[in-house]
Amino acid sequence: MKKKRKIIMLPSDSGVIALSGNGNLFIGNGRGTMKPQHLYILSDEKFKEGDKLYSNGDIFEATKEMVDKIMPDGYVLGMYPKKIIATTDADINNSGLQNGKLYMVGVEGTKFEDLRPKQIPQHIIEAYVKKPFDEVEVEYEIEKGLTRITMTPYNKGIKPKLNQDGTLAVTLVEEKMYSREEVENMMMQSYIYGQSDKTDSFHKRESTIKKLIKENL
Repeated sequence: MKKKRKIIMLPSDSGVIALSGNGNLFIGNGRGTMKPQHLYILSDEKFKEGDKLYSNGDIFEATKEMVDKIMPDGYVLGMYPKKIIATTDADINNSGLQNGKLYMVGVEGTKFEDLRPKQIPQHIIEAYVKKPFDEVEVEYEIEKGLTRITMTPYNKGIKPKLNQDGTLAVTLVEEKMYSREEVENMMMQSYIYGQSDKTDSFHKRESTIKKLIKENL
């Protein structure tokens, strides 16, 4: 299964991705007129203590207090942080809680879980510097587990899938093309939604249209 995730680019003081004058991709050191940059892929998924997060231009590590106080809508301590699941910035993996690994206790016993963001594939980096975009599609797979006593298999949930080289399995979002008939049907649905909504609240009507867009576009 694939899920759309945000991708952003932020300034950095370390080795960077950059685009030279002739349009070729290279890794620079931030010297000269080039502005250091790094890419980050963000997710709304639940984070754990030790995960790397992003909010309002800042990158930081999730604390136990944040994990304990996060609200169902993702709000915590005055912000809506997003989990960094992949990046070109290796420096953020070299600091923090046990070098990005969190000691866990669960039905399968004690273990170390690697919480470091994964690497972004080269083809995504090259595509971004040539023509920036704000979304990508990340592939997810079912994470299997075994109960501690009976060793019964169960589904623990889903997790981001990795390529053979260890990079995140991510692709560009395919641009949808619609036929005239499909556009006419969506316009008709929008009209019907508007007629059926008898409320005087503009915001509620706006939310029904946004729902229609989300379901079809």
